[in-house]
Amino acid sequence: MSAPAAHGASLLRPVLLLALLLGAAIALGILIGDVPLDHELARTILLRLRLPRVLLAAAVGATLAVAGVTFQTLLRNPLADPFTLGVSGGAAAGAAIATALRFARFPGVVPLVAFLGAIGATAAVFLLARRRDHTDPTRLLISGLVLNAFFSAIILISFSLSRQADLTAALRWMMGTLFGATWTQVALVTIPLVAAMLVLVFIANDLRLLAFGEEDAKARGVDVERVKLLGFGTASIITGAAVAVSGIIGFV
Repeated sequence: MSAPAAHGASLLRPVLLLALLLGAAIALGILIGDVPLDHELARTILLRLRLPRVLLAAAVGATLAVAGVTFQTLLRNPLADPFTLGVSGGAAAGAAIATALRFARFPGVVPLVAFLGAIGATAAVFLLARRRDHTDPTRLLISGLVLNAFFSAIILISFSLSRQADLTAALRWMMGTLFGATWTQVALVTIPLVAAMLVLVFIANDLRLLAFGEEDAKARGVDVERVKLLGFGTASIITGAAVAVSGIIGFV
């Protein structure tokens, strides 16, 4: 058996096991709740409340997993994640500013501003880490940490200027919540996730080579800066989508 085939076979068992665990978790999430499913409103409870919430949780978890492994591969650092790099901090700052400006009363505005904040943070981190035509992985991490401190200050100032009535919802969002999940939100996370995975599969071989070092990847014909831009941008977009609908959920 060739090395790639052997590697694929060795991964099959843990992947199947994880798939079974995911299916069991989804089933438990649907069946367990305050109201038993033998209630006359069981269909409504199942299709409008529990199922979208559980599927949104699965989609957000998958999104953060894909984003995390992409950042770790690009930066060759196991500590790299959407939160260390300031992507989630940018989303939180955007949500806090929207709350301070009393936009929370308009449905969908806070998630939209949070998404834009994540994208803006990504662009800022990438520009700060750029040196001539090269993006330095160490500078990316340091830029993310610096921007996180800046975003924390913005969040505190925004909350101090917000109305008391808006703070409860804002704090719940900052802690991360799936309350009120809808099928629209499930689609808003799942569609970018599928698109992102297609992009990452397209550059998977380049990412694998990049994991061994930039110089080695360049010697093998990889356009390192293009791969960085595609990978970093893709992971940041899906992180922004996940954070926009679920709030700040810690990366595991």
